[in-house]
Amino acid sequence: MKRTHFLFFILMAILTINLKAQAPRISLVLLADLSSLDLSAFALERNLSNQQKIFQVVIQPEGINAYIEGKIDWQASINSSASEVFRFQTKIFKTRNFFSDELASSSDLLLEDKTVDNDLIEEIIERGKLTGKVKITLRLFSENGQFLSESYSDIVLLNPSPTISINLPQEDSQFDVGNIPLQWTPVNGALRYLIKANTYSEGAESPTAALHSGTPIINDFNAGTLTSINLATVTKTREWYGGQKVVVIVKAVISESGREKELNSEPVTFELVQPGGAALTSKTTLKPDANMVRLADVLQDAVSSEFLKKLKDGTIKLSDVQIVDENNQPVSSDSFMLILSFLEANNPLIISKTFIPKP
Repeated sequence: MKRTHFLFFILMAILTINLKAQAPRISLVLLADLSSLDLSAFALERNLSNQQKIFQVVIQPEGINAYIEGKIDWQASINSSASEVFRFQTKIFKTRNFFSDELASSSDLLLEDKTVDNDLIEEIIERGKLTGKVKITLRLFSENGQFLSESYSDIVLLNPSPTISINLPQEDSQFDVGNIPLQWTPVNGALRYLIKANTYSEGAESPTAALHSGTPIINDFNAGTLTSINLATVTKTREWYGGQKVVVIVKAVISESGREKELNSEPVTFELVQPGGAALTSKTTLKPDANMVRLADVLQDAVSSEFLKKLKDGTIKLSDVQIVDENNQPVSSDSFMLILSFLEANNPLIISKTFIPKP
């Protein structure tokens, strides 16, 4: 008798699990790196193209008739109350997984109804960067209006101001006119990078003034989304030659609240030498390793200034370093480059860094 009860309990448990497995469920998955969230990504009713992907919606099972109600609330600060920015309801559709930018744009994810606080949206746009906390709530209903599942998530927007800096050339370095590597830190979400360079007379004008004096030798050259380039190959308005002093800046063009904005690096000056000309001065006998310079920028708050100097001046090169993971297993150069690029792109979001040197 006890055995019969035990088997019955197992069968009921299995049946319950199977029933639960079949219950429709909606999940909201935030996508990585939302530090530069653009408010236009929420403007579903404006039918904008190329909107930022904010989240992915995962619905199980797929292929059933259902609809979604969603809303987006914004809280300016911890001491303020939340305000509803946007509320919507989709038409009935066959459930599937999709990204936020498909809402109101994909033919099977059209809106049945929507409510938008345009005054609040304009107020946020006037503030510039979207900051505070955004809460996204999604609710799944059957085609008959029966509530099935709910998912929500908060996005806390610290939005540190993005910056850009030049890694190479280093200040007051010397380069052959036929080989001038320019390398800069990436800016998350940059649409393109522009390069401006000009010659200048040291002592007669400042580097910044020289950039706006006459026609620059390189005048806002569009480097696309590259983060390094050889200046010797860039189209110039006139030739430069050995002995000249040059100042260069890199500008990142970003989208901020639907508008384009330029971020300027600090100017860097260097000197040109003719091919086969005089040897470089002792202060530049070491050739910096661009990737070690990138690593130095990532570690600048976690290591000594002496170690940073060795990374930047070429004393330590990538070929001199053995890279291992937390299990002391070797990491390939390609994997290290991917890790380095990730750290650069997400550096403002990293709370702390610890550098542990090993013999």
